[in-house]
Amino acid sequence: MSHPWELDGDRFSFADKRVLVTGGAGIVGFELVLQLLAEHGPRLVRLFDQNESALFFADQRLRAVAPTQHVRTRYLMGDVRDRDRLVRAFEGIDVVLHTAALKTVRLCEYNPFEAVRTNLIGVQNVMSAALECGVKRVVCASSDQAVNPVNVVGASKLLAERLVSAAQQSSGSTTTAFTSVRFGEVLHKDSELIESLRDALQTGQPIATPFEDATRYLLPLGEAARLFLSAAARARGGEVFVVRMPAVALSELVTTLAQHLMPGKTPTFKVEASAIGEKAYDELLAEPERTRCYETDDFIVIDGKQREQPFAGAFRSDQTPRLEGGGLEAFLRLSGALS
Repeated sequence: MSHPWELDGDRFSFADKRVLVTGGAGIVGFELVLQLLAEHGPRLVRLFDQNESALFFADQRLRAVAPTQHVRTRYLMGDVRDRDRLVRAFEGIDVVLHTAALKTVRLCEYNPFEAVRTNLIGVQNVMSAALECGVKRVVCASSDQAVNPVNVVGASKLLAERLVSAAQQSSGSTTTAFTSVRFGEVLHKDSELIESLRDALQTGQPIATPFEDATRYLLPLGEAARLFLSAAARARGGEVFVVRMPAVALSELVTTLAQHLMPGKTPTFKVEASAIGEKAYDELLAEPERTRCYETDDFIVIDGKQREQPFAGAFRSDQTPRLEGGGLEAFLRLSGALS
C-alpha cells in the first residue's frame, strides 16, 4: 500500500535549514553531521554534546575533511538533562536530531538512575524545549531493544518512544513533528562489538556469548545515518520508523572476523549464562504492533492505525534470513570492520 508521504516531492528538505544534533560528537551523531553537510545543504548545523574532548576532536576532524563546510557548524557544550541549556541551544533551530543516550547494556544495568536521567528525562527535556522554541521537526534515535525489553536500556528506549509519540498527541501543535527511528546494533570499525571481539582474538581468550545460538540485527554506520535522515524527511509526526536490517549469527560473525583479522586462529566460544540483560535474539516489532504498521522500501512504519492484515514478514533476528559467507564479508567491509 502506497502513502502520499513516500513520494520524493513531498518529503521534508534539510536544505537551508538550521539543524541541531544532540550527541553530535558521538559516533552516530557525527556521521549524521557529515552526511547533512555533504548531501543536504543545511544553513547551519549545531553539534550539542556533553563530552568536551569529543567536541574538540569533532571540530578538528571537520576542519580536515570538510574545510569548506566547517564554517556552517557550531559546537555547543551541554547536557540533555539540563532543560534550560537545551532551550538556549534550540533558539532559531528548525530540526533537532536527538541521538544523545546511554546505550551500553551492562553499564546501564548497574547505573539505572543515570540511564533514566539521560534516556527519559533527557528526552522529555528535548520535547519540551523544542515546543517552547518552535522547532519544526524532532527525530529521536531509538533501539530494537525497546521491543519486549529485558534490560534498563530497552525499557528506557520503549518509554522514550512513548514520550515522543505522546508529545505529538498531547502538545496540540500542528507545526512540530515528533518521530522515533528504531534500529539495531550500529557496526563500524571502532564499535564496542568489533573492539571486544578483536581484543579476545588477539589475546586468545574464548569469545563470550550470552546464548549458544545468539543472533543480532546489524547495520553499517553510514547506512544507519542515511536511513535516519530518510525517516526524518518522511515523518509526519507520531510514527516509529523501524529500519529493515540484515541478521547475523554471532558465531558466524566472529568466525568471519577471525579469518581476516587473525588468519590461522580459530576462535573458541563460551556461553556466559550470567550475562546481564542480554537476549538470544533481537526483535523489530512487538506482537501488538504488527496490526498497527505498514511497509515501505526501507522501513516498517508504526503509525498506530489499526489494520485488518497484520505485518507478515519476519521480525526476529533468529527468523530472518542471515548474512553468511561472502555476503557477510561484504557487509563487514562496508561497515569498516575489516579495514
